[in-house]
Amino acid sequence: MDPEDIVKLAEKKGADEAEVFWIKNVETELSVEKNEVNFGGGGASTGYSIRVVKDGRIGFSYFSEKDVEKAVENAIKLSKLGKKIEGYSLPSADDYPEIEGIYSDDVANYEPEMALDSLKEMVESALSLHKGMVIPEGGIEYGYTEYYVYNSHGLYVEGKESGIGGWLYAVLQDKGVSNGSAMAFSHSADIDFSSIGKEAGEIALKTQGAKKLEKSGEMDVLFMRNAMKQILEFTTVVQLYGNRAHRGESPYRPDMIGEKIGADGLSIYDDQLNPLGLYTAPSDDEGVPSRRLELIEDGILKNFMFDSVSAKEFGAESTGNGMRTGPRFRVPRDSSVPETVARNIVLEFPEVKSIDDIISEMDRGIVVYSVLGAHTANAVSGDISINSTGLLYVENGEVKYPVISAMIGTNSQHILKNIGALGDDIRPMPASMGGFSFIMPSVLVHGIKVS
Repeated sequence: MDPEDIVKLAEKKGADEAEVFWIKNVETELSVEKNEVNFGGGGASTGYSIRVVKDGRIGFSYFSEKDVEKAVENAIKLSKLGKKIEGYSLPSADDYPEIEGIYSDDVANYEPEMALDSLKEMVESALSLHKGMVIPEGGIEYGYTEYYVYNSHGLYVEGKESGIGGWLYAVLQDKGVSNGSAMAFSHSADIDFSSIGKEAGEIALKTQGAKKLEKSGEMDVLFMRNAMKQILEFTTVVQLYGNRAHRGESPYRPDMIGEKIGADGLSIYDDQLNPLGLYTAPSDDEGVPSRRLELIEDGILKNFMFDSVSAKEFGAESTGNGMRTGPRFRVPRDSSVPETVARNIVLEFPEVKSIDDIISEMDRGIVVYSVLGAHTANAVSGDISINSTGLLYVENGEVKYPVISAMIGTNSQHILKNIGALGDDIRPMPASMGGFSFIMPSVLVHGIKVS
């Protein structure tokens, strides 16, 4: 199906401008339950969507190849119901970066038998650590995605990326019940799946025999990768969406650009070009070229993220964050309108140390592997109240005992201002609700209330 013909059809039927988005997904998934592989499935899907602009209003429809004309007509009709955005125009043609390392034939051609072997390897590496270990769930997913965007301005961009990942949840019942989880994702078939199972099992072992925290109060907290990315996902990341900042739904206002909001040396980027990132591509889903966007640099607020529509509405420029997937829910990209969504969030800080070194320098604190309730954080105020189970209590640089559970109360602004070190255990990880990713290390934060 020629996208140019679809755009011309839309213009002939009355659209001022039109855009066609096409995507193809090929995906296979194997899952495990109670130590055994219990499901395998997959397939290929393709989808189209059209976005039209008429009289400053936007209409949208998604369709299959046989429903083009009907979809075009629906998009034009629906545009009458859209909010009028004076002067809005679809993105124009531009130059696009070439990004290496995000597509691998080895992943695209990965065989189910290979995935099964990898899954067994992951499970067995956890089970081998203790006879009482159980794997309630886990899995492997792999495949590739292709897309293109074409619009009335002659903009045309295409991209292709592959992905493979594994995750495992391990439970151990011996001296009480403990658990651990681990995951790894890559664009290439270079994952050591046995290390995923080993990591999950070792966390379950470390947190065996847990007891109540003997003394609460303010202390250092070492948030391991999975815990910190959940906190950032529901606070700092969405607080840096430009539309939220302009609507007063963030503690950060547009007039705060240039103000200090984080610790000296702390930088946070949306690195859309990083080959480690799971949402790296030549462009966003509107055809705006990808870039490395400085959000916070040396503790200073530098930029907010925008899609093309919110950028026009609030007098800004699109930052390559117009993505066709909601920030909180997984939705097929062809059936979703573009909106502001982060892509690959990266943290940088001068102090980068091994986990053992960070722990050895903690006077009093806890190590947190996972959190419960991060999604209930108040993104407007930044207030966070979360529960965590299976922690480690640290005193004078030594792990003293595992803690059965604890309440952690803090604020996202406090976290940014009180980071003490990053771990050297950086790993790409998807956001909990999908839609974007982190290139994530563990993070030490000072002065957190724990009870």
